[in-house]
Amino acid sequence: MTGSLRSVARWVARQDDGVILELVCAEHPAPALGDPARTVVRAATCLAEVPAHEILELFTAGAQTVVVRRDECAQPHTANALLDAAAQVLASTGVDRLHLSGPEQTAPEQTGERRTLLGRRRPRAPRQSRREVLDAERMPVPRRQVLGLGAGSARGLADEYAPDAQRLTTALAALLPPSASLPDLLSPAVQLRGKGCTACGVCVRACPADALTLRHLGGSGDEANAALLMTTLVQDPTRCDGCLACVQICPEDVLTAQGRWGWDAVLARVATPAPAPVASLSTAQCQRCRTRFPTTGAGTLCPVCAYRRANPFSSRLPVDIRP
Repeated sequence: MTGSLRSVARWVARQDDGVILELVCAEHPAPALGDPARTVVRAATCLAEVPAHEILELFTAGAQTVVVRRDECAQPHTANALLDAAAQVLASTGVDRLHLSGPEQTAPEQTGERRTLLGRRRPRAPRQSRREVLDAERMPVPRRQVLGLGAGSARGLADEYAPDAQRLTTALAALLPPSASLPDLLSPAVQLRGKGCTACGVCVRACPADALTLRHLGGSGDEANAALLMTTLVQDPTRCDGCLACVQICPEDVLTAQGRWGWDAVLARVATPAPAPVASLSTAQCQRCRTRFPTTGAGTLCPVCAYRRANPFSSRLPVDIRP
């Protein structure tokens, strides 16, 4: 696990069950006052900049409840949209473990009464305890643990090398009950369509989350490579973060986004991976450059190599700049 809450997750993994965390922004002026039952941690940056999956992974590390305070946030109107969406998903399924507070929710609950000079009664704020504020980058470590003498077994942490979208999806799937239904909530993953796809693979290499793959189904061996194969461009919605880099870089302008995947469909693929087909076409492998190209015939050369063989001492301008 990497990021601004890496030390916090490792610390939580060593604690007993039932840890209640209260996260505050780095710019919070006075986080020490509050509920003594909570462990308050000051983030290294504004909470609006902390990835949502890092906060959710605190639950898989062993936290019982996480309270995210944004009352003194320097960017109150740029809150983490993915975190808000995750909180909505959890709340819709009855999982009451993630609490987000904003400026309008931060006044302490008013209990008790006291008389004013006019004889009226007004609420009295409860006493608040002064707590130790832990630094998210310098969490306390027991001396025995530093010396390698134990201090309990740590729980497993999330895969730090997985894409952010996959980490968010995995954390949500671990928190939701098996019977959870989310028919109306949309995930960040986009549904892709590729009518006219040429299987060039540019989108596959451009995807920062490795959510796209080209699959070639057919025979095996060198002879089969020259034969026609069915090539399918597939998408893994659990890894897609909706950046649309694949759509923007498609050289044929045939890849399009058709809305977003629902959380139901995405979370169902965590336990049972099922990549979604984007486009399918018949391809063959060029015997000269070894790339696959779309074809319905028995040709052994891609269009570029076929032209070069037919015209070894000439060239032609691209179609877009011909007079």
